[in-house]
Amino acid sequence: MKKISFLTIATIAILFSGCLSSDPKEANHENFSKAIEQYLKSDKQQFNCVSVDIGDKKDYTKGSKKKNDKLEQQGIMISKIKNIEKKNLYYQSFRPKKFADTKVYMLAEKAKPFYKKSLFNSGYVCIGTPKLKEIVNFTIPQDIGGKTLSEVKYKYIVGDYPQWVKIPPKEHERNDMFVLTNKGWLHGRLF
Repeated sequence: MKKISFLTIATIAILFSGCLSSDPKEANHENFSKAIEQYLKSDKQQFNCVSVDIGDKKDYTKGSKKKNDKLEQQGIMISKIKNIEKKNLYYQSFRPKKFADTKVYMLAEKAKPFYKKSLFNSGYVCIGTPKLKEIVNFTIPQDIGGKTLSEVKYKYIVGDYPQWVKIPPKEHERNDMFVLTNKGWLHGRLF
């Protein structure tokens, strides 16, 4: 009789502890994982996009050439040698036009569906999916300015690339602030 009652009490205790730990407002790995996954899905462009510098009449900087060459190796860009006009901004109207063979970069056909135009540069190629790998640590929630905040350090991986892309999955680490809301934890940028 004593054994049965002990097992019954232990079972009830386990059930209640499971119910109590599912509070979405509690600061724990499970709740922060949900909030991070929600953030990674909502703002994919921040995590899996790379700016591209494309165009025919472009004088590429050394850094831009280096990045474009790497994107070409990964299957995202292609290059061609074209004979284009080299413009001299200071003496353009006084001197004859000069042409030179120049390596120009364009998007590979398979990358075009992933291209997004931008107002400030040539645009972005957004390929891959960010996924949470692990939560490294988080601070004890603090009341600051009328909000309950916690800083979370986590690692995520950008992967799930199309087969034609030659990029290995890449791990990143971030520190972000999370805000406690009436529905649980939310990334500060989504608040």
